[in-house]
Amino acid sequence: MIKYNLKELLSEKEFKEKRTITLGEIAEAIGVSRTTISKMANSRGGYSTKTEYIEKLCKYFDVTLDQLMTIIPDPPDKKISTISSPDDSGPSVHSGDKR
Repeated sequence: MIKYNLKELLSEKEFKEKRTITLGEIAEAIGVSRTTISKMANSRGGYSTKTEYIEKLCKYFDVTLDQLMTIIPDPPDKKISTISSPDDSGPSVHSGDKR
């Protein structure tokens, strides 16, 4: 899962600029809806978005990708499993779906 560090970055930017910055202001600056920014800021690792938005957020906050996002390990029940393929040609990776 990926967690967006928007709340932390927003706090730092507000402190540096000595002003309040709203999610609506960020949304307008990067050209997305306020709802999209809100979902990213409040997500606990389950929200995905376009790479275009990620790039714009990096530029807005003047940060690198690893400062914008953090990878959180999946819980044990969500991990990708490996199984042998039917023809025994080697392991096949899937997310547990039935084919």
